[in-house]
Order: sequence, then C-alpha cells, then structure tokens
Amino acid sequence: MILFAFHAVGDGTLFHRDLARSGPRYACVAGAILEQAFATPRIMHEDLGQTRAPTPAGKTLWLPVAERLFG
Repeated sequence: MILFAFHAVGDGTLFHRDLARSGPRYACVAGAILEQAFATPRIMHEDLGQTRAPTPAGKTLWLPVAERLFG
C-alpha cells in the first residue's frame, strides 16, 4: 500500500513542483508550500528503500517517480 501511496503522492508533488516553477503564485498549493509537499513522499521513499518487499513491478512504479522527485 505504501508503494501505491508513494506513486500517487509523488505524482501530486511533481505536479505541485511544476506549478511552482510556472509562477510564484503557485508556491503554496492547498495550504502547503512546495517543501512541505516533499516531506511525505520523502518518508515513504526512505521506508521503501529499507525493505525488500517491492517486486520488480513495484520498483517500476516507485523508482522512476523517486528519481524525478529526488534526483
């Protein structure tokens, strides 16, 4: 479930980052600044990195989004 949540929240965070880059009026979305938006996917990414549970298919959902988020 963490994997699917990471994928969804990560995509939302990427969208927020793209909005913030398009103009300063989007620096705060839904009451959260961009840095706050990264907090939750960062925690989930760390948790996923500490477990052997993700299958190859799961890693396909997780790692590309993580790479786009965290480089």
